Amino acid sequence: DRKTPLYNLGFDLDGRLWVERTVVQGAPSEADVYDRRGRWLESVQWPASVDLSLYTVRGDTGLAVVSGPFGTQRVALIRFRRAN
Repeated sequence: DRKTPLYNLGFDLDGRLWVERTVVQGAPSEADVYDRRGRWLESVQWPASVDLSLYTVRGDTGLAVVSGPFGTQRVALIRFRRAN
C-alpha cells in the first residue's frame, strides 16, 4: 500500500542495486537489494551506527564505517542479515 521514503541508492561490488529506506532514528538500517536485471533478491538490515554509503559489499559481507560514542569512527567488516 505504502512505500517507505528512500534514504540512499548505491551499487555494490557485485553490481547489485541497494535501495536504502528511511527509518526512524536509532532503528536498524534497511535496504532492498536487486540483481543486475532489476529483480528483487532480498531485504537486509544492519546496525544504525554503521554507515554503508560507500557500498563496499560483496556477497553478504561488507566494509563500513562505524561511529563510536564520542564521535570516533572505525572501519569494520560487517555481515548482513535478512530483514523479515
